[in-house]
Amino acid sequence: MPSEERAGQQLTALLGAAGEQDIRRRLANLLAELGAGDYSLEVRAGTGAADLVCHEYRVVIETKARGEADPTRLRTGTGETQFDQVARYVEALAERRLELGARRPWRGFLTDGRTWWGWEWQAPSGAMSSDGGRLVPLSHVQGTVFADDTHVFSQFVVEYLAPPERRGAPSPPAPLRTLFAPYLIELRELLPTVETEPFYETKFGLWRRTLQGSGLVGPGAIGQAHNFAEHTMLVVAARMIVLAAQPTETC
Repeated sequence: MPSEERAGQQLTALLGAAGEQDIRRRLANLLAELGAGDYSLEVRAGTGAADLVCHEYRVVIETKARGEADPTRLRTGTGETQFDQVARYVEALAERRLELGARRPWRGFLTDGRTWWGWEWQAPSGAMSSDGGRLVPLSHVQGTVFADDTHVFSQFVVEYLAPPERRGAPSPPAPLRTLFAPYLIELRELLPTVETEPFYETKFGLWRRTLQGSGLVGPGAIGQAHNFAEHTMLVVAARMIVLAAQPTETC
C-alpha cells in the first residue's frame, strides 16, 4: 500500500478517535507515517510526563480527548490551565542542554486530534535556555481545525512540526523508516492484544531488566511498550541482514 494511502487511513482513524489514549496513539502512528520525526510517548518533563515529544525537532504535543482541548480550560484537580501544562513541559525540556545539531526553539502544541493550538518558546538568553523565556502563540495555528485531507495536514506538519531548515520544503526521504514504518505500526497495534500473554510478559521483562539504567527503557507503560516494539523490530532486521550476508553453500 502506498505511503500516501496509509497516511490517509491513519488521518481518518485519528479524526474518528474519541478517547485521549486512542488519539495519542493514532497521532503518533500518523506522524511516523509522514516521516515527521521520532516521537516518544510519556516523556518525563519536570513534574509531569508530556504525551508526545520529538527531541530531534524539539516539539512537544499534549493530547486531550475529543472536544476537551482548550488552552484556557482548568485541568481537573489543579489550578493550572491546559496552556500552563504545555508551558511547564516546554520549559522543563528547554532547560536540557543535551540535544545535538542546530539551535532551534522548542514548540508546544495542544490538540484533540482535530483542533490544534501551538506556541514557540522564546528566551532572551537563547533557544537552548529557559531563563526568562515564554511561550509565544503561533498565530496561524491557534484553533486550526483539520478535515480529512492528508495533503493539508502534511503541509501543516512540514510548516510547524519540522525544524526551521525543513519548514516550507518536503522532508528528505528516510529509507529505513519508510521500509519498516508499516510493520512497526502493526506491531504497536498488536500490543493491546498480546501484552497479557505469558510469552510477552517474559520477553518484555527480560528486555527491561537488560536495559535497566541505560536510559533506553523510557518512562510510562505505553512509552516502554512502544520502545520494546521498536527494539524488537531492530533485532529482527539485524537477524535478516546477518542471514542475508552469509555465503550460500554450493554443491
